[in-house]
Formats: sequence, C-alpha cells, structure tokens
Amino acid sequence: MSNTTKADGQNGVNNTSWKFPKAFWTANIVELFERAAYYGVFIAITLYLSRIVGFDDIEAAWIGGVFSLVYISYLLLPVHLRIKLDLEMLSYLRLHYYQQDTLH
Repeated sequence: MSNTTKADGQNGVNNTSWKFPKAFWTANIVELFERAAYYGVFIAITLYLSRIVGFDDIEAAWIGGVFSLVYISYLLLPVHLRIKLDLEMLSYLRLHYYQQDTLH
C-alpha cells in the first residue's frame, strides 16, 4: 500500500489517495461475493421452507439458523484439525481424480 499526496496548486489543499495492490482488491471482491452468496442461500432456504415445504416463518428461520451454524462450524475447529481435514480431502480428490484418469 502506498500513500501519495498531491498538492492542489489553486487551493493549496493536499489530496491524499491510497493505492492498493491488485491482490487486495481481488481478495475483497471475492469476500463480498462469498458473503452475498451465503446470505442468498440463507434467504433461499428460508423462502423454500416457508413457501414450498409449508413451514411457518419461525420454523423456517430456525432451520436456516441451523444451516448457518453448520456452515460456520468449520471455523470453530482448531487450526491443526482444519489443516488435517483439508489435506485428507485433497488426497481423496487426487486419488479419485487419478483413478478416473487411469480408467479412461
């Protein structure tokens, strides 16, 4: 991040602008899209349960809340368990991919 100051010759006012690297903006935009998708899924689940399945608003909200807890429960795990789960999933996906690749 760099801070550049430009002097305005007419008014004598310093205009400050911040320049961030592209990775900063990419990470923030991805975070905003992820957050929007999470809230969109939460709303979709609640509407589906209340309008299609027939639950009342309170029951649909409770089930949506349980979905939220399951969704964020991964973050509550200690870091070493998250890393272990990620590595196990990665090794499973690699094994599955290579098995499919050798069968064709």
